[in-house]
Amino acid sequence: MSTSTTPSSGQRWLIAAAGAVVMLAIGGVYGWSVFTGPLQEEFGWTSTQALLPYVVLHGVIFVGTFVGGRIQDRIGPRPVALAGIAVYSVGVGLSALTSEPEHLWVMIVTYGVLGGLGLGLAYIVPPAVLSKWFPDKRGLANGIAVGGFGAGALITGPIGEPMIAAFGSVPPVLGVLGIGYLVVGVAASLLLRDPPSEDDDEDTGDDDEEAGGDFSLGEALRTPQFYLLTAMFTLSVVIGNAFISQASPIAQEISGVDAGAAALLVGVIGLFNAGGRPGWAAVSDKLGRMTTFRVLLPISAVAFALMPNAGTIFAVLFVLACIAILNYGGTFGTMPSVSADFFGTTNGGAIYGIMLIAWSLGGVIGPLGMSMVYEATGSFDGALYGFAGLAIVGMVLTMITRPPRREAAEPESSGQESSRTGQRR
Repeated sequence: MSTSTTPSSGQRWLIAAAGAVVMLAIGGVYGWSVFTGPLQEEFGWTSTQALLPYVVLHGVIFVGTFVGGRIQDRIGPRPVALAGIAVYSVGVGLSALTSEPEHLWVMIVTYGVLGGLGLGLAYIVPPAVLSKWFPDKRGLANGIAVGGFGAGALITGPIGEPMIAAFGSVPPVLGVLGIGYLVVGVAASLLLRDPPSEDDDEDTGDDDEEAGGDFSLGEALRTPQFYLLTAMFTLSVVIGNAFISQASPIAQEISGVDAGAAALLVGVIGLFNAGGRPGWAAVSDKLGRMTTFRVLLPISAVAFALMPNAGTIFAVLFVLACIAILNYGGTFGTMPSVSADFFGTTNGGAIYGIMLIAWSLGGVIGPLGMSMVYEATGSFDGALYGFAGLAIVGMVLTMITRPPRREAAEPESSGQESSRTGQRR
């Protein structure tokens, strides 16, 4: 591999670390389940109402990733990351203005809409940038960056409970967290930039050879593989995000533990969410992307199917939750590299940005669906069994998904087809 394809080791690992810190700043959303119970007690909201800011945030993420991906492909990563961190932090901070039960709309607009837009803008930058800096270790580098996002709950989960106790209310805690996210996120965003050479895909390995080089956004959208990957991604997000959004109540209901022990679980699964991203992504560099999914998805299915039977033995539920969320993190850690392998990196921000509609869909369907099942049945068991089934469906999708060839994306025109013939490998 040429030196232009493998940039300075120290320099690119600094970029990777900066990307991970940006993700850490916006990853606090994964600690939301710590706030749901206190919000219900403080404002008299239902379980579904307490979830709405979190759900709306996920519904808006796609807008940020799509817009941010297209912009950063044109003007570079730093301005997009800075804008994303600023909008996200302001949204979280302004949610502190919620002071009455009827102010649910305030938290939805600030934490949900502004927070989701900013999160999407910031989130799309590290995967797109690191796919260019690490053509030789794409899975590992992307896994480290998005691992930072999963680690956000490591901060929000454990400190959220004592902060709520200290302030006596949830909104002031969100105000303080918003300031912290801004300081940390801006400092890390200033370090992000594209590598000196833009010809990063000149020799990136067998996967890019199969894919036939870089696709434009339009070409990628004309392949069935784009939709298969997005469907697989959506199923994973439905499962993992729903569980994360209700991890604390699930632990309290199934195992009968108190809020403090449940908050500990939220923090620890954040560690596994974070660890699964670089861990499974690095495995995918060796084992192959689809093979990796075929391993982690069935394991997740078994973990979710066993959770309702954990009973009062908290340690059993604890272990099963960690396994399931380790694998959920693995999906997020591996998928950016799958997108880059299938479609190239030149338009990677735009392509992966629109693929992240899976995150918005799953982030809305999963938590709301789980909450509705709980309110209808008085138990989380039915939703957990359902997640096991969805994981199996996701595994089936991996069996029929293969890298696309460029000609599969081309319009059927004899002139265009002729002009492409000489470009095929």
